[in-house]
Amino acid sequence: MPSIDTQFLYLLLGILFILIPISVYLATIEFHDQQVYLWCIGGLGAGIGMSLISLRGNIPDFFSYYIAQAAVIVGYICRALAIRYELNKNFSKFVKIYVVIGFLYSTSFSYLVASQQPEALRLILVMLAQLALSIDLLVISLRNYRITHNKGNQLIAVMALLIMLSMAVSIIIPALTKDSYSVFSSGLDKLIPFTLMLSAYVLGNFGFVQMRLDKLWKKQLAIKDELVVTQLKQKSLEEIIQEKNHLLKALSLSSKANNMGAMLGAIAHEVNQPLTAMRLSTELLINKPTTSPQETQEILGSILRDNIRASDLVKNLRQFFSSKNAQFEKISLNGIIFDVQKMLDSELHLHQIEFRTHLKEDVSLLGDKNQLQMVILNLLTNAIDAVRHISGNKKIEIQTQRTEKGLEILVEDNGSGIPEEQCKRLFNIFETSKDEGMGIGLWLSKIIIDNHQGTLDLVHTSPSGTCFRIQFSNQRLFSL
Repeated sequence: MPSIDTQFLYLLLGILFILIPISVYLATIEFHDQQVYLWCIGGLGAGIGMSLISLRGNIPDFFSYYIAQAAVIVGYICRALAIRYELNKNFSKFVKIYVVIGFLYSTSFSYLVASQQPEALRLILVMLAQLALSIDLLVISLRNYRITHNKGNQLIAVMALLIMLSMAVSIIIPALTKDSYSVFSSGLDKLIPFTLMLSAYVLGNFGFVQMRLDKLWKKQLAIKDELVVTQLKQKSLEEIIQEKNHLLKALSLSSKANNMGAMLGAIAHEVNQPLTAMRLSTELLINKPTTSPQETQEILGSILRDNIRASDLVKNLRQFFSSKNAQFEKISLNGIIFDVQKMLDSELHLHQIEFRTHLKEDVSLLGDKNQLQMVILNLLTNAIDAVRHISGNKKIEIQTQRTEKGLEILVEDNGSGIPEEQCKRLFNIFETSKDEGMGIGLWLSKIIIDNHQGTLDLVHTSPSGTCFRIQFSNQRLFSL
């Protein structure tokens, strides 16, 4: 059999073992993580160790013995940790175990070298250590395959088997041929293991790349699925918001109808007054044809004013009960208060309620006019209900005032107050103290103010009166 240059084979394997992890690193450049780093460091360790061994006699023994074996053992340990990292269970514990194993191996090998033990003994120690670590790699890769069903783990298991076989050949052949164990022997105990080791490293690294690509693919699929779920949730959320808006609109109209029911009699009386005046004026023109042109002009002017008055009342009611979708725009807060006051004028006069307004600098708010009118109407009709049956002076006051944080709207009455046990549930739905109440007025008002990024709360209540407060921050206000 021709002589084999084993030292050159070590160098060739060393160079290949260095190039292979570099190729793996470049192939996995899109998803580098701790697992990739450990695997590539493991491959470089094996390559550096093999290269240093091949240079024995040409470099100091410290490098060709101690550093070479340390690099080889670090290579095995890093590869094992890279595969264990796949499951990420008790990872730190195994790091400590492998550190202890590496320390014991390095100490044992250093002792054999320092005490000038036979090279055969040192080689047997190296081969047994590599055999044990290969068995560990085989167990890990097979366990990972059972859990992840990733075929890359199967190739890594084949890598471990081939390394184990190469170590077995390196131990058995010299024993059978009665040759001495030597690192640079030129028999089959080196040629066969070298061939097996090269095949093992190629298959193992290919398996690792396949495992990482498969993991990346599954991760991309998971992200895609998550994106689809997110889109479905977003669509569902949009539908919920749309349904909520429809519900708010329906409840708003229902609450308006409930509040307006109490004032319909007074409004009918108010509308009846201009209609009656127009009828009398018309009868006067018909029954008194001899009126002067000036008198006729005055009567026609009176009819026109009464007509405008009745038209304004109807117009305000029509706008208030409009079912259009909420549209946020800049609206005058003082204007909203004046509009609601006009709607309630008849009822205030009917019940002889003194109504005061103290409105400061007018500002505009980005909001929905119809909804905010409903809130002010709720608070004022509640105040009217609170004072309409008391004896003595009946007073309701609404005022606006600027604060450091923004603007406050206060609605205060001198009614009999709210029972203490009801205050905690005041803004709950279907909570009412009125026999004819629906229990949605204050609840809905609070939701509307919340949607306008404001707050609605009860300032105080007592047997001598109640005060509610609406607050808007400066960020929501605009100067007129």
